[in-house]
Amino acid sequence: MPNMFGGDQLDEDYAPVQHQEAIERAKRKQEEEAKRKTSERFRSPGKIAAVARGYDPDRCCHHVSLTVEDTKGGQALSLMFNDEKEGSLYQAWIDEICTLFGVKHINEVVSKTCFVLRCFEENNCPIEGLEVDGRRLTHTGFLRRHSKDPGTVLDREQNRLRGEVQWAQRRKEQAEKRLIEVTNEYVDWEV
Repeated sequence: MPNMFGGDQLDEDYAPVQHQEAIERAKRKQEEEAKRKTSERFRSPGKIAAVARGYDPDRCCHHVSLTVEDTKGGQALSLMFNDEKEGSLYQAWIDEICTLFGVKHINEVVSKTCFVLRCFEENNCPIEGLEVDGRRLTHTGFLRRHSKDPGTVLDREQNRLRGEVQWAQRRKEQAEKRLIEVTNEYVDWEV
């Protein structure tokens, strides 16, 4: 079949090996670029604004929380633990944060810059982790290193959404019931 330059156009099935390799390289490059663009949507520059840690009597557990300001606003990267003994997960989380930022004490991370990593695009989705100079600390990675059955971020998000659906169904049932009851309860004071 002639092409616009008057020569024959090569069909992909009959193209020389070099041409096929060039096509494959171009496809891989496009896929890598699409993957990079996708990952950049979930990675934003940020700065540590505050550190909080200690015992939460309402939840009966210890917590470590970093308030991070990024392009989506301020949000906390937090984990909660049942104990705070030396060698505990609580201390391991603090140690890994300090290692990531190259500091000796966790309070030294305030005002340090980093990249904020998220797994989902919606507003207020949880922060999955932080990246500093190409090194990453994520909830999932930490839990995989220190827990027998950590689950995944996707598992946790699906469970959260199932709970929201169940709550919405219960709320719908309550509202439908109330819709029927409200007619019987109504008092017209102008009659």
